[in-house]
Amino acid sequence: MTSLTVLFNTYPVAFDCPGGGEVQLLNYKEALEAAGVRVLLYDVWHAREQLDAADIVHYFSVQGGSWRFCGHIRDVRKLPLVLSPIIWIDDPRKYGLDDIGATLRLAHRDFLPRWGYTVRLMNTSDPTRGWVGNLWSASAGAYLPGVWAHHSIRLRAAAQYSDKSVFRQKELFPRGARYDINPERYMALAVDYQLPLWYPDTGINSLLYFRRVRANLALDYARYRSGGGHGAWRNLWSYGLDITLDIVPIRLPASTSTAVTFTIHKPSDRSAPVFGVGFTMPI
Repeated sequence: MTSLTVLFNTYPVAFDCPGGGEVQLLNYKEALEAAGVRVLLYDVWHAREQLDAADIVHYFSVQGGSWRFCGHIRDVRKLPLVLSPIIWIDDPRKYGLDDIGATLRLAHRDFLPRWGYTVRLMNTSDPTRGWVGNLWSASAGAYLPGVWAHHSIRLRAAAQYSDKSVFRQKELFPRGARYDINPERYMALAVDYQLPLWYPDTGINSLLYFRRVRANLALDYARYRSGGGHGAWRNLWSYGLDITLDIVPIRLPASTSTAVTFTIHKPSDRSAPVFGVGFTMPI
């Protein structure tokens, strides 16, 4: 099996004034090599050979000018880029803060998988109460690239069958519609087109960091019938827009991004749009 090759680089005079970032770089090198990974230290005189050999590039700094190397790796070489944004700003006047921002804004900005799929099979029943019956359902989803960079398409479909009109739960349901149906035959489709609108990359010091504003265009459709499976088929649909603000509160790790979402959806069973506000936070 071919070994993974990782190329390490940092700003030009890093090892003339070594500190924590250089310790991190050398410790990473030692640990990766112990795991069988080939690690190259960037040599400007052999850049082409090293970049041809590299599978991943890891850059250990956001010192001024770092964006030039990192941008070349991402946009020209199109290699996966890992950035450790290490810097000690003892005097902001000595550092190019615009350059630091330019490097950070190179970060990978796909907030959903570029390609992916999900499949789910489920049965719901209550063995202690036979009159409840059973609900069988199947659902599937797919993630696809959108029209432009960092856009994403999400497709979902679901079907379910119940032997009694008891269950209200549905794998997919048109957003904003009334939920008060107990279908015995049910199928649904949903299409979401998600895209970033703005990357503020700013915040309130030590309190809140504003990461991203994104939008989701949604279209839902469902078809169902009740009455012992002999009733008329009915259609239900909705369309709408979600605007989400991704934030990181009170110096929590970036992976704990919190989302505040404002929604407006127009379902076919209501005369007016439905508005909502949602709040999610990983625990």
